[in-house]
Amino acid sequence: NFSASAVLRLGGRAQQATRVPSPDGRWVAEHADGNVRLVPASGGEPVAVTTEGGAERWFGSADWVYGEELDQSSAMWWSPDSTRLAYYDFNEAGVPRYTLLAGLAGPIDVVQLGLGDDGHTASLVAGDPVLDVSASPVAATAVRYRGTTRVTLTYPALDAARHVLWLVTGADKHRMVQLLEAGDATIPAGRVRSPEQVLVLDRAAATG
Repeated sequence: NFSASAVLRLGGRAQQATRVPSPDGRWVAEHADGNVRLVPASGGEPVAVTTEGGAERWFGSADWVYGEELDQSSAMWWSPDSTRLAYYDFNEAGVPRYTLLAGLAGPIDVVQLGLGDDGHTASLVAGDPVLDVSASPVAATAVRYRGTTRVTLTYPALDAARHVLWLVTGADKHRMVQLLEAGDATIPAGRVRSPEQVLVLDRAAATG
């Protein structure tokens, strides 16, 4: 049987829930091995909802960007009466793969950046040595952030960009928006020095 703590362990920011209980408490929708299945909360064999999941197609889980930028902690949703289940279906079959190079041929024309509630941007997080990388436009982070090791553009690449577009949503970002506008270098986002920057905010981020 699932304990309440296991069943209700939903994803946090930049993390996805792997188990979502039905409102009536009878089932748990579970993401496993790229597929969605239903597990009886009282115990018993799981029931497959999808079977086609794999490396190029998966169901019921989203990339970390959905949690980080859209504040989505789940990719599975029950109807209020527990009779239907909606879930994301990602299919990357036929999508070209591109190699991320450590060098760029020239400055980037436009970089779109978000702003974290802790002041980070891209994957430039306070306390990570990657903030001091100056010899490469791209680098791996040295510190796991919210459970993930990442690859990020560094300040040299961001500062050289012809244009930077900031897209920020949510009242929890309001204080960081103020620091960003002030060019406050105590937050990673405040250290971006591209000469052309545009800040696009929703009402909550703008007013708190």
